[in-house]
Amino acid sequence: MPGLAERIIRIAEKEQDQRHIAENESLDLDRVSIDKYSRGYKRGQYLTFCTIFLTIALCAYCVSAGFASEARDIAIGVIVASGSIFIGGKIWNNKNKS
Repeated sequence: MPGLAERIIRIAEKEQDQRHIAENESLDLDRVSIDKYSRGYKRGQYLTFCTIFLTIALCAYCVSAGFASEARDIAIGVIVASGSIFIGGKIWNNKNKS
């Protein structure tokens, strides 16, 4: 059968090209998901910073107005809430990775 070797080589080259295309598409999807995660993570950091800054400002105002115990309660509440969200997120991420 003349040309059989050339046909086999062409088929192997086509298969290899298809495999490269599939791998590249998979890598592109991984990059997109990493970018989305990174943007969400940064947004969470900015919002946490703003929340803590506003809490500090509110507590300073409460102290200057003579409500020191209320300022303490607000600060403790925000710290506990932020910590529990952080710890809960870590636990949730570890469960999803398994």
